[in-house]
Amino acid sequence: MSKRKIEISKGFEEEKRKEEEAFLKLSFEERFIKVCEISEIMLRMQYENGVLPKDENFTLRRKKD
Repeated sequence: MSKRKIEISKGFEEEKRKEEEAFLKLSFEERFIKVCEISEIMLRMQYENGVLPKDENFTLRRKKD
């Protein structure tokens, strides 16, 4: 049985920096796809909560080839 190591979080700022570094390591196309996915998720949440009217013009989408 292998021993498991508990890692103590270094705080929000350290986690945020790691996330940014990981994002920047992606290619431009991968970053663009992730941004589009996040945009669609956030807008869907706003529609569901009644913050925005249902309108496709607000959604950032990647053009399909």
